[in-house]
Amino acid sequence: CLIRRGEEVYSVFISYRVATELPLARLLFDGLNHTVTPGGHRVTVYLDNARLVKGADWEEGFASGLLHSLCFFPLLSYGATAPLAEIPSERRDKAHAAGWEERPAGRDRLTGKAGDAEDNLLKEFTIAVSLLERRQEMEQRGWHIKPSPDEGEEEEFPEHEETDLELAFPILVGRPFPLGHVRYPGMGDFFAVQAGGGRYPDTPSPATAEAAADFLERRGGVGAPPAQGAREQ
Repeated sequence: CLIRRGEEVYSVFISYRVATELPLARLLFDGLNHTVTPGGHRVTVYLDNARLVKGADWEEGFASGLLHSLCFFPLLSYGATAPLAEIPSERRDKAHAAGWEERPAGRDRLTGKAGDAEDNLLKEFTIAVSLLERRQEMEQRGWHIKPSPDEGEEEEFPEHEETDLELAFPILVGRPFPLGHVRYPGMGDFFAVQAGGGRYPDTPSPATAEAAADFLERRGGVGAPPAQGAREQ
């Protein structure tokens, strides 16, 4: 079942880009939250738009939601992925001719350089992947997620807030057809998104990587994530 310790743990954390996927995220929240599993347990969903109290500390609410959810549901869409992928100068004319935007979702594309703005969605992805990799590593080595001092052994990791995150379940979202299109308001094939005609940078975007590493070191007991190589999409 999804819930192990009642209201202490959320079943699902929904990660999405506000500018493009808020209606879909809200629809998913309304459809899942307070449903009941076959085992008779109530499903609770963390969606910042529904859970964060106005005026409350954003990071505190985010940390509580992500660290104490069992499943990570990232909504992967054109709006989510295209801002993360740079259009190289030699491909710009071709990309624009194919209908790919220079500023998808109203954001400058990331280049992996110092001038990049911090991207909160990429930060959520980075933190979630690091927490899941850490859990997998500890389980493979036979370590507890949070060693007990009663065992009389030195802890393998520094003191940190224990995470409940166990798995990720990406939800692939196609690019919406524009108003007036014969298939509006439907969506196209996610695999035709192709990172919005761009290419993911060879190096992590510094501002986002530093923010994620800072959060992980302070709240999750995890060091900075490794650099990811470029991938064509």
